[in-house]
Amino acid sequence: MLLDPKITISGAAAGQAAKEGERLAFEVGRQVAIHGGIIVTGATTGVPLWAARGAKSVQGQTIGFSPAHSQVEHVKKYRLPIEAHDILFFTGYDYAGRDTLLIDLADAVIEVSGRIGSLHEFTSAFERHKVIGVLLHSGGLSDEIPLLLEEAHRGYGRVVMHADPKELVKLVFASLAEHHGRA
Repeated sequence: MLLDPKITISGAAAGQAAKEGERLAFEVGRQVAIHGGIIVTGATTGVPLWAARGAKSVQGQTIGFSPAHSQVEHVKKYRLPIEAHDILFFTGYDYAGRDTLLIDLADAVIEVSGRIGSLHEFTSAFERHKVIGVLLHSGGLSDEIPLLLEEAHRGYGRVVMHADPKELVKLVFASLAEHHGRA
């Protein structure tokens, strides 16, 4: 039985892709919290921040993993927010190292919109056989993942996709339950 599954929300922190995904990310975060999951993010702006805000809107739990060594560096060097997280871990691993930790500690990953960092998180999660939810039609890279999977000729692994945040979260939790032996 998997208690309080940790769900990493991966998505664009800035740019058009972030703007396209913010509203949807809020609903994904809200739905994850309603289902009893803990939101885990890269403690950044854009999609991850909106997902954390969505979880907090229903008193959900959130954890952020910063690329910085300290809160001062997090705010001053990286210019990242400290709001919307119950716990912030300062990894000191910069972005790529932080992303690996973010995926390793997650039970599942949900991709909303996204840019190159989200692709790194997606491929890391795929190689680690994590459950991955892809919110279709959320903009950015997420809309390209079906084609990437097709062209990679490696199958779909544990990837589930849906265009509705509520339905996608249900699919992710069902896949986690199946993998951990609970109905």
